[in-house]
Amino acid sequence: KENAIAEADKVVIKANMVNYMCTTPPEVQRQLSEALSIISKSDFPAKWQELLPELVSKFSVEDFHVTNGVLVTANSILKRFRYGFKSDALFLELKYCLEQLQQPITQLFQAVAQRVVQLSAPGAATGPDAYRQLMPMMEALRTMARIFYSLNYHDLPEYFEDHMGEWMPIMLSFLSYENAILQDPDEEEEPGPIEKLQQAIVTNVSLYAEKYEEEFASHLPGFAQAIWNRLLTLTPATKYDQLASASIRFLTNVVSKQHYMHLFGNQESLEQIVQQIVVPNLRLREADEELFEDNPQEWIQRDMEGSDSDTRRRCACELVRGMTKHFEAQATQICANYIQHLLADYATDPASKWQSKDAALLLLLSIAIKAQTAATGVSQTNEAVNVLDIINAHIVPELQNANVNERPIVRATSIKFVTVFRNQLPLETIRGLMPSIINHFSSESIVVQSYTAYCVERMLTVKETAGVVPGQKAPLRFGRAEVQPLLNSLFQGLFVILGAQDDNFENEYVMKCTMRILNIAQEDVVQHTPVVLQNLNGCLERVCKNPRNPQFNHYLFEATAVLVRAACGPNPAMTSDFEQLLFPPFQTVLAMDLQEFSPYVFQILAQLLEYRPDGLSDAYRALFQPLLAPANWDRKGNCPALVRLLQAYLKQGAAELLPHLQGILGCFQKLLALKSTEGNAFALLESVLVNVPMETLQPYLPQLFQLLMMRLQQNQTGRFCKLLVRFLCMFVVKHGPDGMVQCLESVQAGMTNMIINQVWVTSLEASPPERTDAKVCVMGMVRLLSECEQVKADEAMWTSLLGCCIVVLAPACSGGGAEEEEVEEVVGFDGDAYCKLQFAAGVVTDPLPEVPDAGLAVAQTLSALCQSAPGVYSARLAKLAPEKQQALQEQCTRAGV
Repeated sequence: KENAIAEADKVVIKANMVNYMCTTPPEVQRQLSEALSIISKSDFPAKWQELLPELVSKFSVEDFHVTNGVLVTANSILKRFRYGFKSDALFLELKYCLEQLQQPITQLFQAVAQRVVQLSAPGAATGPDAYRQLMPMMEALRTMARIFYSLNYHDLPEYFEDHMGEWMPIMLSFLSYENAILQDPDEEEEPGPIEKLQQAIVTNVSLYAEKYEEEFASHLPGFAQAIWNRLLTLTPATKYDQLASASIRFLTNVVSKQHYMHLFGNQESLEQIVQQIVVPNLRLREADEELFEDNPQEWIQRDMEGSDSDTRRRCACELVRGMTKHFEAQATQICANYIQHLLADYATDPASKWQSKDAALLLLLSIAIKAQTAATGVSQTNEAVNVLDIINAHIVPELQNANVNERPIVRATSIKFVTVFRNQLPLETIRGLMPSIINHFSSESIVVQSYTAYCVERMLTVKETAGVVPGQKAPLRFGRAEVQPLLNSLFQGLFVILGAQDDNFENEYVMKCTMRILNIAQEDVVQHTPVVLQNLNGCLERVCKNPRNPQFNHYLFEATAVLVRAACGPNPAMTSDFEQLLFPPFQTVLAMDLQEFSPYVFQILAQLLEYRPDGLSDAYRALFQPLLAPANWDRKGNCPALVRLLQAYLKQGAAELLPHLQGILGCFQKLLALKSTEGNAFALLESVLVNVPMETLQPYLPQLFQLLMMRLQQNQTGRFCKLLVRFLCMFVVKHGPDGMVQCLESVQAGMTNMIINQVWVTSLEASPPERTDAKVCVMGMVRLLSECEQVKADEAMWTSLLGCCIVVLAPACSGGGAEEEEVEEVVGFDGDAYCKLQFAAGVVTDPLPEVPDAGLAVAQTLSALCQSAPGVYSARLAKLAPEKQQALQEQCTRAGV
């Protein structure tokens, strides 16, 4: 594909593209500019060094159709410097671009700015003619400001440092620029040309204030005053949001830096920030209330998820936190005064002045938090703010109000407050709050429903760390015993939302909350199984018609997996009931060929099959043959789930699957061919090795080993070598070393020595495996050392293999498994992605339960070997490195040999 266009044609296209772009109508120009940007991603600058000089040659103050076209193109090309990682290659490209662009764009910026000033002077042209002249000039200035940002992003170029006196005064002057010709008093939403330019300027000033403090120090006070003044003139209209947010971020940057403390070190300045900037921008506007009601998803993303950090309210909160870095005591007292004022205002008329309470709660959040993460909540609070007192005084009464539809925004903010400070709440407070919070599932507001679900779900993840010793797993603060009495009300509230007849039922927060409750409740949920599964199946039936929310879908299947585990884990006999309830919707998914859901279905089918107490059922027997269809294995997202399912089949009914062994090994071969699925290939092969009798597997071994050695020769990566050695060790453990040697030698004489010396030892010592993998490798090597005559006869290879065994022995002797992972955010399905269901994961079992202690087994085996040939092996042991001798001696001491 990359060679679809001949090189000669590429040269012709690039030679003419800039000229075509400059001479075409605006609609075509935009498309050509985008095409040019796309080409530049691969060819510029190495294969297209003429591009920038040609663009620069088109700079002009006479034809802004051309000038803006080349500026937009240059801006698109240079954006790479904002997002690229620092590297020598990036700085070489940046140096080249600066050499071509820095002087011409400075001169053009000055010339265009001068023309704008001339056209804006009293007595200059007015009306439509002036508008037509000024608009493209303002657009050019803004684009040049964005180019300036790209060129200065990683480092302060020497040229711009030397010419700061030419750029900064112009930028400063445009922060106070006004022109009625360019302003539309009737426009409330879209920013005008002046606001767009000013936002670009403020962004540049923020960059310099943050990164180039010393060089920019003389200019900063003027910009700080100008941006402050501009902020005070901005109305609540939506069209000013981006400029207001950028300006507030600039002030946050400045006030939080020690270098600029002198600018805000007095009480009056801090009070002005809170009074004139923070509080006005925290207050809700009519547009915000409309967003809350009409576009709840957008509100949630902005307010709770923080995906859009450019909202005025969020930036105002960040400004308060910036103030507390160096002026904590002063800022706290000032904010406390305004919080009291806002709450007093609310108390005079709660029905109409609820916005004041909302602003007060946000201001409280801002001043009280010192450190937090989205996953774990607040970890450090302002000692001057008593969070519990605030919750008892202002949150609890709000949430206990029986009318859950009254003041929904304040309700949402109150629930958010509890969620944010969940770590600071003692168990008794949570117990008192939880029934009131659960009542809000019945709210008519989608935002309140979502915040309620998020709050309950997050509350069920809080750990009680007090009194927990290092290494011990912390228990949940609000765990199973506390959830059990609330299950009926929780399920009632959740399933009313999930059963909604409109599209609002696809609420990922509600589904994730359902999943978390099922996991916490464990066996307590068994009595609710029919109603829970009925609702989950109902959701699955509906989303099958239009899978559009990957997060909701993932948590839906996680919830199903949790229910299977909670019910069938303690009582495997229940698997038959689950099969009857789950097979019909799952068969629908497979029949409809829903790529998004197939991997989930395969994982839960594997989970159910592993719990079955009596082998394969008729339903599973009927399903097996279609699983081997090549089309299923062509989708990478299916492969891990299908392997997991085949492993369950082999574990539960290997004897019935022997007629299909060739088909299973065909799937292995397909997986082995790709680097991305080679891990799945070995997982499947090991299940075959462990569960299929050797007499049945024997005829296939020569071809299997041939495939493995060919793959090793073609692509000898570290990962593949580890997987191969792990498989060979398991082969030795299960079927003895002689069988492995025979298979390797059948591929090529001397293959065993080559594998052990060049692959086995180097791979394991370079990256020792962990836990059960290490144990398998150690026991495989022990059997080779003690039973394989070919290895025992080669002193160098024997000693090297023993040294490797000792290296791997340390992780093999470390017990413990990984803690259950938290199920957090998931990525969307893209056709090749595999989303693992954490709650459907199989239990990690010891593949060698007959060996309780690998270290003792090594010591005892070597002791017996040394006694069988006195002086022979002890002399070899003496040749080990001192640290390896010491490690081995420790194991021998433990074993008493």
